[in-house]
Amino acid sequence: MAVRQTFVEAIQKAGKVEQDADRVVYVVDKEFTYTNGDRYIKVEPYDGFKISFTSINPHPLLGRQELVIEDKDDNFLKEIASARTVAFEDEIAKMQKMGLGLGGNLDNVVVFGKDKILSVPRFSNELIRHKILDVIGDMYLLGPIKGHVIGMKSGHAFNDNISRQIATYRNEKKSKAATDIASKSEVGSNHMITLDIHEIQKILPHRYPMLLVDRIVEIDPMHRAVGIKNISFNEPQFMGHFPGNPIMPGVLLIEAMAQVGGVTLLYPQENRGKIAVFAKIDNVRFRRPVVPGDQLRTTAVITKIKGTMGIAHCEGTVDWRTRLVKGDFFFALMENKK
Repeated sequence: MAVRQTFVEAIQKAGKVEQDADRVVYVVDKEFTYTNGDRYIKVEPYDGFKISFTSINPHPLLGRQELVIEDKDDNFLKEIASARTVAFEDEIAKMQKMGLGLGGNLDNVVVFGKDKILSVPRFSNELIRHKILDVIGDMYLLGPIKGHVIGMKSGHAFNDNISRQIATYRNEKKSKAATDIASKSEVGSNHMITLDIHEIQKILPHRYPMLLVDRIVEIDPMHRAVGIKNISFNEPQFMGHFPGNPIMPGVLLIEAMAQVGGVTLLYPQENRGKIAVFAKIDNVRFRRPVVPGDQLRTTAVITKIKGTMGIAHCEGTVDWRTRLVKGDFFFALMENKK
């Protein structure tokens, strides 16, 4: 059995375990290029992950090969993962004298003689498929990306160079963003709108036991708000949920987060006295229980609004960094008919 098959089949047999953290995909937002003579590699912005490769080899059985493949369904697994590297019969002895290729054989390497293939090919164009496999493996040191990789006669050194370019650019961009945020925080801290419980009650119609926001620490009306809810053992839901093992009900977590979004929507004077009601909830996921003693910190961002309808993306954390719950809340603003 080939080495590639051993790894792939072992991973498939073991299965996948979903992690608590979100999968971070880097989206290429500019062009990167590395050229050496008539060889080059280029990465362009693209909504997906695609590789276009051209290989030109003087061997009469190889010649020019071109292939374009996109990361869809199990394309890479079926079309790329099993492609083996190529060796030439007249070079093997020299390589082995140098201590290279000692584990190679006709099963795990495609060996070309002068006028025939000594191995049994898995694909008619196995060389270019393996070149694409090299690109995937080398560039995955960046983590998953969205972009279009275009290679012309490139190899590992090209993959390494372009990956380093992207990594440097990405790190510089992150550093600049962090500096900008820190600068804005320092400048705006004295002017940021905050709301205590008395001011919140002037905006939200909710009252005990359904007022689930204790303080708004940041608000940009109709755009974004950050609010906190202190989880106390004295709250009535813990009498029955659950005796001896108090856990904040998920529906109340959703309600608490939605109320933070409600504050930013109802803050403008023209919306005072109205209520925000649910139309739909999507993509909600709970990562761990919330218990008495926790402080739920919700960030609500209004991602779309049209007339009286809109969407808020809400994320709840504990200890400022442990993400517990997130979701997209579809809402409608209505008059409060008392």
